[in-house]
Amino acid sequence: FGPDAKEAVPALIELLQRPDQDTHVLGEAIQALERIGPAAEAAIPILQDLAEGRLYSGAFAREANPALNA
Repeated sequence: FGPDAKEAVPALIELLQRPDQDTHVLGEAIQALERIGPAAEAAIPILQDLAEGRLYSGAFAREANPALNA
């Protein structure tokens, strides 16, 4: 991972937008975006939604917050 994986960002965003997605997969997608870092800036809006509990009843707020600061 890291910045070299920035091509994966659109697919990871798509995973986060699917309410039927397995929670483990969602958590892994958030962590992947965190490891990609600034190159994943396109994911900021959905990570903010997750961090503020607007998606999935706030279940991923703890994971989304560090990803926003990556």
